Amino acid sequence: MGRMLRLAAGLRIVLVAVFLSAGLASCATQPEKTVAAAEAPMPDPFIGVNKHIFAFNDAVDTMLIRPVAYVYREATPRPIKGIVTNFLGHLTLPVTIINDLLQGKPDQAKIAFGRLFLNTIVGIGGLFDVATPAGFPMHREDMGQTFAVHGAEPGPYIVLPIIGPSSTRDVFGRVIDTVIDPVSISTYGSNAGQALRIGRTVGDGIVARERLIEPLDALRESIDYYAAVRSAYRQRRSQEIRDGLPKADGVEGDPFASFETEQKTPKAGGSR
Repeated sequence: MGRMLRLAAGLRIVLVAVFLSAGLASCATQPEKTVAAAEAPMPDPFIGVNKHIFAFNDAVDTMLIRPVAYVYREATPRPIKGIVTNFLGHLTLPVTIINDLLQGKPDQAKIAFGRLFLNTIVGIGGLFDVATPAGFPMHREDMGQTFAVHGAEPGPYIVLPIIGPSSTRDVFGRVIDTVIDPVSISTYGSNAGQALRIGRTVGDGIVARERLIEPLDALRESIDYYAAVRSAYRQRRSQEIRDGLPKADGVEGDPFASFETEQKTPKAGGSR
């Protein structure tokens, strides 16, 4: 009974988010507001604490995370890596749909829903990607981006243990995404669900770190590795928020683009 009540409460949250999206979607989001939020300064008032956490994360990465990601790259056959990437991306689609709607982007929400439906049914639960060739390319949206689209500035730069670079806006967004995620809600309260959530978190981390082996190795050559990672995070986040909207003069593009050409799929209505 307790599990059913929690599930019902979670579903109510999702429904509220979707209904709220109708009101937000009815108001055209001003592109200038989105670009301004994407390019707003990200101060670093907690630099002392951030640097200590950054050093800890770097040590863990050097001793554990990067070696595991490298073994994953070298030892896992390409078809298996494709299945892992497809499935992990598939699990993000419900949250993407909610955030597409909250950002007033119903066309992108339709694409994400079409992808979710097609890959669930034909792609065997998201293990295989049959949606991209059918015209439903992969894209991701999160609550941090939603806040930015509606004008929220990033706030102070924060380095989270293990997770890494973030901002106050994105920390709050991450918490809300976790609360409204239908996948998490539906698996809450069971051992199998807990195993899925842990496996999903670990898998996301390994796949993401494998893609960033070369970019982060390149940044390590910088005079100030901490500042280089901070700058790269801000640039990438700005690009994700803009969704292809014109950038202001002097704002750099994605610093990791040249390393990830093969992994990126153009986003509907823009580029990512």
